[in-house]
Amino acid sequence: MTRGFLSTLAGVLLLAVLLIATIISIWQGDRTERRQIKMEQRLSAVEKQLEEGVVGAPGGAASGRAQSGGIYGSPEPDYITEAFSDPDNALSRDPSPWLPADAKAGGTLLLQLGSDPKGLNYVAENGADVSKIETFNHL
Repeated sequence: MTRGFLSTLAGVLLLAVLLIATIISIWQGDRTERRQIKMEQRLSAVEKQLEEGVVGAPGGAASGRAQSGGIYGSPEPDYITEAFSDPDNALSRDPSPWLPADAKAGGTLLLQLGSDPKGLNYVAENGADVSKIETFNHL
């Protein structure tokens, strides 16, 4: 009788643990889904601002400050222009043009590479082919 009671008690405890684990899993799934929905809404709002030309970066149109400078049609925020005009700043602008004079935005880049790069993220990859591709992607 004791053996049957302990076996039943162990089964009931195991069932209770599984029930609690299921409840926690459902709660975490709901919480993750709510966070994902909020993130999607925030991303949609940012995309809408970008489509309308409202940029949320410091010095952007959202802060009420005008944009100036820029390279090849990309506006440069005022804080960058101000930083380069500061005489104590150790950095200076690159006087050489980054792109050829006849460069156009858009299109397809056809380029023969010496090898297959591991990836095209030029922040994480440092191969010569990735660096070569990166020179065409400044916009």
